[in-house]
Amino acid sequence: MHLTSLDWAAIAGYLLITLVLGLYFRGKSGKSTADYFVSGRQVSWWLAGTSMVATTFAADTPLAVCGLVYTQGVAGNWLWWSFLPSGMMTVFLFARLWRRSGLITDVQFAEFRYHGKPAAFLRGFRAVYLGLLMNCLILGWVTKAMVNIISTSLGISDAEALAICVFFLMPFTGIYVSLGGLWGVLWTDLFQFVLKMAIVIAVAWYGVRAVGGMPQLLARLAEMRNAAGPGASDITKMLPDFFTRADGRSALDAAGDYVCGASGGAVVGLLVSGGGARRRRLYRAADFQRAR
Repeated sequence: MHLTSLDWAAIAGYLLITLVLGLYFRGKSGKSTADYFVSGRQVSWWLAGTSMVATTFAADTPLAVCGLVYTQGVAGNWLWWSFLPSGMMTVFLFARLWRRSGLITDVQFAEFRYHGKPAAFLRGFRAVYLGLLMNCLILGWVTKAMVNIISTSLGISDAEALAICVFFLMPFTGIYVSLGGLWGVLWTDLFQFVLKMAIVIAVAWYGVRAVGGMPQLLARLAEMRNAAGPGASDITKMLPDFFTRADGRSALDAAGDYVCGASGGAVVGLLVSGGGARRRRLYRAADFQRAR
């Protein structure tokens, strides 16, 4: 692939806008620790929600979703559509309680909810598990996707693409994030979300148009399904097939395994949250103030 001057101008413009947003919100985020880390608790719901959605949209997201639809049909998207209930619980229940607590980080919450050595152990475990293991895993697959995109776009080796990621893109991201605090992150997320959604919608529109329109696309999919035989799945179905699996088990049986596992985790969580020498009531603002 050969990038033209217009392509390089678009890339430079994107990087410049994100940097300008970080610089713009530098003063607003530098007023206090609360302004830097939680935007002074003055973020509107639509800005916070858009930022959360944008955060789940990485460079490899369109590729992953296309792969799911190609191999499992539209129903394959239930892999991430299933996150909707927990997201709604976060928005309408946990976020309100978290705001009332006056805390900034979940590490503070661990120390606030519990006490003594168990609280210190929980804080240390979360730091190692989330900060080291999970973050390294997430950064690994996102960086791998970016390396593939850069190497393909610029026609360079994977080693050269990795060097661009490590020595330019990652430090650049760290700079504009550290400058603007959470305010800068929120507004750059909004800009990036609008931009990438416009791009993927445009790519989808041009792709459908290139094959002759939606009727022709659906007709071609039907031909491919008929050619594959009676065991072929319908790529346009919205619900997963609950009765057939490659390993011979019923999908309902597999779902039962997940339900049992989730129930066991919930029981353990309830036991842990209810244990300890004393309990703290977390549902009234006065209790939060007295516990500080």
